[in-house]
Amino acid sequence: MTLASTTPLSNIVSRKELLLIVAVVDVAIHGRDQPVRTREVAARHSSRARFFEPLLQILAGCGILQSKRGRNGGYRLARDPRRITVADLMRAARGAEEKVAGRQNAIERLVSRTLEAAVDGLSESSLGITIQDLVESAESLNAPHGKARRGR
Repeated sequence: MTLASTTPLSNIVSRKELLLIVAVVDVAIHGRDQPVRTREVAARHSSRARFFEPLLQILAGCGILQSKRGRNGGYRLARDPRRITVADLMRAARGAEEKVAGRQNAIERLVSRTLEAAVDGLSESSLGITIQDLVESAESLNAPHGKARRGR
């Protein structure tokens, strides 16, 4: 029996981490020709822009996305999608959470570091999936990506 068959995804990847991954795949697919706006990502995933904006800002702060302000602004990948792994995104999410939870006591820090080491161990194998791998999988489904209208 494998870990995947006995452990629900939610025990390995938090909802926030999953949405970070979804947002990056969305930007990779839709941001090839022009930057992707937060509200476009949110619309395609039946959510609100105010939910996705902090996630996209975290990714921009970590150098995974580039952000551009203004009328033609939005988000693009900051580097080749073959060089962005799921593990990179999980580290970005957890790094942001650690900044917010900076008031941990010694035991909480120890547990957090131990769990982070476990995630790093996973990243060497199963979390080495790249954004390009996910983009290709999404495109092979030939599923509609949902197009949010620009300029509204």
